[in-house]
Amino acid sequence: MQILIQFYTIIVILCLLLLTSVKQIARSRFLTLLVVLLIYSVVVGIAMEIGREKVAMFFVLSGFIATTLFVPTAYLFLRNHFYKRHLLIKDLFHILPCLLFCAACAVAFLTNGNLSFLLYNTTQGSLDSGGVLFFQVFISLVIGSYLWMVSKMLKTNYMQFAKKISDSEFNPAFSENGNPEKKNGIHPLFFSDEKMSHIDSMVRQFLTENKPFLQHGYSLRHLSEDIHLPLHHLSAFINRYYQMNFNDFINEYRVHFCKVKIMNDEWKIKKLEAIAEESGFNNRNTFTSAFKKVTGQNPSEYLKGIKESQKLLEPLFHNDAQLIPQLTPELKTAS
Repeated sequence: MQILIQFYTIIVILCLLLLTSVKQIARSRFLTLLVVLLIYSVVVGIAMEIGREKVAMFFVLSGFIATTLFVPTAYLFLRNHFYKRHLLIKDLFHILPCLLFCAACAVAFLTNGNLSFLLYNTTQGSLDSGGVLFFQVFISLVIGSYLWMVSKMLKTNYMQFAKKISDSEFNPAFSENGNPEKKNGIHPLFFSDEKMSHIDSMVRQFLTENKPFLQHGYSLRHLSEDIHLPLHHLSAFINRYYQMNFNDFINEYRVHFCKVKIMNDEWKIKKLEAIAEESGFNNRNTFTSAFKKVTGQNPSEYLKGIKESQKLLEPLFHNDAQLIPQLTPELKTAS
């Protein structure tokens, strides 16, 4: 039973790391509940392993309740993510294992006056073998059933994803002579050139008008959801059409936004770090690296050039300002 719980927990943790972000978890009550149940059940499990006989029985009971809630909650999260579904009233059916477990515990406590079967893996010799067997079978069936459903769901979605990637790799657009068309020597997606240009226009228009790159941690998945383009299509499109990865692509927008702020003399009232943060960069190292990659200069060198240019232009503006009072007496004399 412990192996099933651990294996299921590992799968869910990996899925959370791959499919979500901390920001998404914080914004979703359902994801927050899932993470809380996960952490609590793990903590109780560790506590039971460290000191079985010293752990309070109500604490052990609450840990198993958290587990019987965590298992179906994780399944519902994955189902909603992969199949774009929402929670419905009929999904309350998945609380049934937890309710059955609580009912069995209530009956056992009223009958025997204790819940010793929950500590079936201790060395105590007075445990009820019938209660232990029922408990093991029940928990194993619940976890095994959900593990099978999650595994099947992951396999199905992986096969669909692999097929789409295979299609995009081996079915490029063909020209009139039957040969795969190329753009700058690189095979495009199965999209036509017209479709590629349309996606390019759509991506650039969205980024220019909405400026989502100013958000810290704005990811490829976020852009995919915002423009309603499949994630693997968007990733391959950026790699092949722009010939760069997503991070370099989005950082290029941040660098240009940062250059505009510098040209507007915001450096006179703000530090470069503040300008970089307002432009969407998370840290100074990323900002410096991206800035140099786009401009060929690090930010301090670029700012130094701006300052020198302004010093050279300042006398010209000063002379223009002096020109008006010099002309005024002459104009009066001529009149």
